[in-house]
Amino acid sequence: NLDHGAIEAWDWPAMTMDFFVADTIDLSQLKAGMDLHIEITKTGDSDYLVTTIHVKSAEPSSAQSAMVTGTINAINTQSRVVNISREAIPKWDRPAATLDFTLSDDIDISQFTVGADITFTFEITDGNFRILSIQSESQDASMDHSNHGGAHE
Repeated sequence: NLDHGAIEAWDWPAMTMDFFVADTIDLSQLKAGMDLHIEITKTGDSDYLVTTIHVKSAEPSSAQSAMVTGTINAINTQSRVVNISREAIPKWDRPAATLDFTLSDDIDISQFTVGADITFTFEITDGNFRILSIQSESQDASMDHSNHGGAHE
């Protein structure tokens, strides 16, 4: 069962509908609510078959995702939104900014505190900023770097 956007080639509006799926598709990795790219093949007058499925979140486009450093300004544990002042993003020609980011469901929000310096990867989907991975810089600082040699700035 899929919610899909309009398909102009078949004069379909956006809707929710059931599809048959090709036997070659592995459905075991799919979960309700996933954002997918699918290919549908018309197999008869009113028969349609899903012939290819790509999980979008597993294949983030470099044009839509970025890794940056920043500082956590506020954390809303109920809505899983973190306000972060992030560095500039040269590949998008974007200056440093302070924005709200939603955390991916697999990130433990309790491990972060206001004021923490972080490195994180986020993606932009339909205007929403979602953090895919995040790590506190203080976790790196606590590691023993004595065997690396040379100075670090």
